[in-house]
Amino acid sequence: MSRLFVFCIWGFWLVAGDDPAVYRYAVPLTERTYNGEWEAVFEFSALKKTDLHFNLVGYDAYGLSVWSELNQELGLERVYSKRVPARKQETLQSLFLESDQPVKGLLWMHNVVTGQINAVFISESRSTTLGVPHIPRNYLLWKSSLAAVGTTQGVKNGSVFLGYYTDRGGAIKDELVEANAFNHAYVRRTPNVDVLIGGLASSTPPVWGAMHASEGYNLTGFQTFSRQDGNLQTAAVEMEGNGGTAQGQIFWPIPGSPLQAVVLANPNPDPANVVVAMSRLVIDETGLRSLVKSSASLQLEAGKNTVLFPESILFAAESGAPVSFEYSAVDGEGEPLPIYAYRFAYGQGEVGMGSDRFSSVSAEVSGWLDFSSGFEREVLIANTSDQLLNCKFSFSFENTVGLTYYERFEPGEIKRIDRSKLLLQLGSETLPQEGWVSLQVTQETDSGSEIPALLAVYFAQTEKDFALVTFAP
Repeated sequence: MSRLFVFCIWGFWLVAGDDPAVYRYAVPLTERTYNGEWEAVFEFSALKKTDLHFNLVGYDAYGLSVWSELNQELGLERVYSKRVPARKQETLQSLFLESDQPVKGLLWMHNVVTGQINAVFISESRSTTLGVPHIPRNYLLWKSSLAAVGTTQGVKNGSVFLGYYTDRGGAIKDELVEANAFNHAYVRRTPNVDVLIGGLASSTPPVWGAMHASEGYNLTGFQTFSRQDGNLQTAAVEMEGNGGTAQGQIFWPIPGSPLQAVVLANPNPDPANVVVAMSRLVIDETGLRSLVKSSASLQLEAGKNTVLFPESILFAAESGAPVSFEYSAVDGEGEPLPIYAYRFAYGQGEVGMGSDRFSSVSAEVSGWLDFSSGFEREVLIANTSDQLLNCKFSFSFENTVGLTYYERFEPGEIKRIDRSKLLLQLGSETLPQEGWVSLQVTQETDSGSEIPALLAVYFAQTEKDFALVTFAP
């Protein structure tokens, strides 16, 4: 078992008389095991072009502080990295970051023995309810664990429940899983392993659900998926709060993934009218590139979920190379209706799978690569528009001044940024052997009007597994 989460601010950046914003981020760590094979790496950088000040505190499973770095400063376009080595039953179970500037963060989970790799995006989002759009039915082959950490707001402690839906939909059914969770406490449960929901012999087993807490106790967490044979945790995805999102889009062509699925779940008391669409790149005999969008409509009843296979079934008859997939949901009045959604990408042979959340297109992309992580990483970016984009690719290194290069971005084109690409563009004398490289992709236009057309995903792989993290704009 393991646990994770959050902390306190010292106000060292306060200016007399000011009441500046404080940004808080809960960082669940991976499950600590008796074999001690899982390591975790938490990375973050400022969301905007600015330096920042931060406190980072680590907690044990019960919410007691066991480690801290206080009054820290992170320079412009710098990347902070905290590695939690693979150790047996490590006390440190969660991290909590407080900053005077918004950040974007990543948590990588790497099994140094089996090669499994998972990753999740760290956001400021906290909610009393976290969606679990899919619970594997075949618990003999698959298991799924839910890891969350809680922070109190006006209360001393809270209760945490695991709610579930069956194929019949309707109202959610609850199981109490933690009656007395304190501030910064970590709650991890595995349905049908350490908590029985719905009954194993039930003719209508749980198919999806939600982890939720009593009023004043906010949760942040992620869901993992593991194969029962060998107990291989092969995917992780953030649990979304606040009832989900009414629309989203996702980068589609994942390397080495012959099969992908999308899960949608409706937590609302009313049906959701959902439109899904896939954009494909079509190149005619003259070499003209165009994006063609195919769409389909479905009704998702209250309390129900569905699993779609867009490329292999839903839009299998369409020609062209897939670029992106999107959904939008409305109620009976045509008003936007939030639902839960995420994607599974399955590997070939013994290679595992990855999972990630939906996001949206943006006018620019920023992130980083770490050449000291012990596994291969790259950033995949798509131009989802029908227009030619002129883009500037800017890079900053840990101990080197920044460099740039320019490239045309054709409609529907996919660009891969990895070590090989950077060696080709920047040269071996410039590219560091270790450490991080921050990157930013921006559009160069004569009018100064940028087009929200870029969609990106982090992709990392080992010989046995791969991980996905969709960029949040």
